Amino acid sequence: MCLTSQRDSVQELLDSQRKKLTERNDALEAMVKALKKETMATTMTLSTRIEELEGELALCRVAVGKGVASAVLSNEDRMENYFRANGIVDDAVKVNTASMFLTDIALLWWRGRITNKRQGEIGT
Repeated sequence: MCLTSQRDSVQELLDSQRKKLTERNDALEAMVKALKKETMATTMTLSTRIEELEGELALCRVAVGKGVASAVLSNEDRMENYFRANGIVDDAVKVNTASMFLTDIALLWWRGRITNKRQGEIGT
């Protein structure tokens, strides 16, 4: 009987430890799932922001990299490449995006023209 009671005690101890380990495992799995969800949300947010910044970078490169005049000359090809790269197929979205792009170029051109005029007036 002594062996039986010891065996029962050991079995209870094993069951208790198994239960604790199972609870800890469940808690860890829940934490990992929460971290994965948070990581996915962060990744999606960063991906969206990166796409926005790439669009802004493309506009800056067009306007500054080759000068405003040459940017306007090759505007159509650049815009088509931008649309293709970002998967934009809807004509309404293309029109809105192109109008924002052209507005930025026009403002840059106008600012440059005003600056040139002011510099000319100061020199005379």
